[in-house]
Amino acid sequence: MQPIEWIAPFTLAAFFCGFLAHRLGLPALIGFLGAGFLLGALGYDINPTLSTFADIGVTLLLFAIGLKLHVSDLLRPSIWAGSSLHALIISGIMSALFALLSLIPLTITDSMSLSTCLLIGFALSFSSTVFTVKVHETKGTGSASHARIAIGFLIMQDIFAVIFLATAKGVTPSPWALCLIPGLFAFRYLIFHIMDRVGHGELLVLLGWLIPIIGFISFEFVHVKGDLGALIIGALLANHRKAGEMAKSLLSFKDLFLVGFFLTIGLQAEPTWSAFFISILIILMLPIKTILYYIILIIFKHRPRTSFLSSLSLASYSEFGLIIASLAYSQNWLSDQWLAVFALTVAISFVVAAPLNTSALSIFEHWKDKLENWQHSQRLPEDIPIPIGDYKVVIFGMGGIGITCYDQLKQRYGAEIIGVDNDPQHAKRQSRAGRHVVSGDASDADFWERCDPGQTQLVLLCLPKLPSMIEAAKQLRRRGYTGPIAALARFEDDREKLKKAGVDHAYGLYQEAGIGLVDSMEHCLIPNDGYPLG
Repeated sequence: MQPIEWIAPFTLAAFFCGFLAHRLGLPALIGFLGAGFLLGALGYDINPTLSTFADIGVTLLLFAIGLKLHVSDLLRPSIWAGSSLHALIISGIMSALFALLSLIPLTITDSMSLSTCLLIGFALSFSSTVFTVKVHETKGTGSASHARIAIGFLIMQDIFAVIFLATAKGVTPSPWALCLIPGLFAFRYLIFHIMDRVGHGELLVLLGWLIPIIGFISFEFVHVKGDLGALIIGALLANHRKAGEMAKSLLSFKDLFLVGFFLTIGLQAEPTWSAFFISILIILMLPIKTILYYIILIIFKHRPRTSFLSSLSLASYSEFGLIIASLAYSQNWLSDQWLAVFALTVAISFVVAAPLNTSALSIFEHWKDKLENWQHSQRLPEDIPIPIGDYKVVIFGMGGIGITCYDQLKQRYGAEIIGVDNDPQHAKRQSRAGRHVVSGDASDADFWERCDPGQTQLVLLCLPKLPSMIEAAKQLRRRGYTGPIAALARFEDDREKLKKAGVDHAYGLYQEAGIGLVDSMEHCLIPNDGYPLG
């Protein structure tokens, strides 16, 4: 079959199923999974090209995670100790469940050995990196504290996965793997120089493609998981001033190739009634897995809201389970029916978790009183009060637009201004640059409990995602702020949504850019005739 002959039905199925999910208020990825099941039922199989698309999508995803990663986050006890504790407990619970199921006369579970039960339990202790990152990208919370905690857990799980795969395959890293450490830092030095000189166009995009591929191949060459190479190289480049720009330039490509990933999950499932029964039992264990995330984070003194949102974004089973099942099947540890069990489990967990994450804030508000009963008596340093009420102007979102607003207001009026950004590292960089910027999540109800608008006279919302701006505006009004709120709307229909949330002035991003450009060039026009000078 020619490529165009299979690309057409795959693309059509992905689009229409994704569109249907979108219209139903679900994430498009649910539709992509459904398209995979539909195509499998129609007799389509996974082909090498689609597998390559899926692999590229995951590699680009991990590289993009690395570009936003701060190694200091992984060194926090709540990350390395919490993820280790969670993996041990869930592996034990799941292994015990399958040890009991092995006593039931089902073909798929009959007479499973203890080692097989431990293997399955270990595979089910992981959460999906792809799903979690897509949740935070969709909601615009990728730099928020609960997102960074979830990503930290996932990275630790990736490290556990690499160790397991190296052991299970009987393939130990090559002695040349020791050369990776000096080689990576030499590569980082070279790439920094190239990134400084590559500009902002298509060359930056091509470089963003090339770097993770080099990382993937280098790690695979020394018998280390290639995806981990893309992640680590991304993390090494995270401090470069163009790291964020590179991540944004790859966003559309990454999303496109990840469609292939979700299709492959659906296509790998050839459900039988036994496989479906086992998958449902595993899904019923998902609340235990999620609650354990919450308990562990509370133990490590994280706020209830942060712990809840982190846990909910991790409420899935990982595509790593498919890798485990494939490896175990190739070595005759599991029957082929387990491929269907893991594919169904991963897909169903996405279907269950997606709407829960879409409504995460409202769910938390509903259960807030009970969840806060779990709160640790001590608070972390990042939970101290924020005195935004002492400033005349507050700017939420200190990206390019927020920084420009800050500088212009300071220059023209000398106003007392404070900026708020949900990325602590970015807030520190802006503070070092001479701007007064603190870390905080404007869509976080707990954030507003730590601060009071007080004497604030003007609030500017320069956040990247519409839901975050809407939630910030609502929180301001709930806390008695009656002053003006201004926000930037990317699309025309966003303006009405912002105004309904309490925003007084919603400016069209592109419209205002055009007006500003014309205003700045008025001096180039000759009065009356309208022709430019010279």
